[in-house]
Amino acid sequence: MRVIKNAAHLSLFVAATALASAASGAVVLEINGSGQLTGARNLDVLGTVYDVAFVDGTCAAAFAGCGSVFNFAFPSNVPGATAAGQALLDTVFLDTASGMFDSAPNLIAGCTDTFECHALIPTNIAFDAVFGYDAVNFRQGIGYLVSTFNPVAIAGDLSTVARQVWAVFTPAAPVPVPEPTTVALFA
Repeated sequence: MRVIKNAAHLSLFVAATALASAASGAVVLEINGSGQLTGARNLDVLGTVYDVAFVDGTCAAAFAGCGSVFNFAFPSNVPGATAAGQALLDTVFLDTASGMFDSAPNLIAGCTDTFECHALIPTNIAFDAVFGYDAVNFRQGIGYLVSTFNPVAIAGDLSTVARQVWAVFTPAAPVPVPEPTTVALFA
């Protein structure tokens, strides 16, 4: 076990640990002060790394106006949207030491229902409605991915719906590669 002797060493250790975690591609859960899961970083979706945030409210608030499918991470992209939903089910909506996000879906920000939470991944807009996929997280370890046969109205506000939240995917920022002299400092 390594003993950290001062604040400068602790800062370097924390920075090195965070850099190693990001570089390794480990999924990092984002949890607020109330213990709710607000998002995750470093999700691999078909070879591209994304961050995701769970956003309650309107499509316009979550997706820069919601006026075009190009506001979505997976516009008209069924394989991408289904892979993104599966990534949520496989790596984010889990019971861990950080929280019981599988057993208690109401711990996912924007969902207040204790039985299930639908993370909506939009892919298309038609007839004043948003279509896409739901990563449905049921308590007790049951989860599945489904096409949104019941489309969400563009003007609809999910903050009034206990079981639905937007899953806003954005490409992850590239991880900076430290220069050799910086790596030597961490050692």
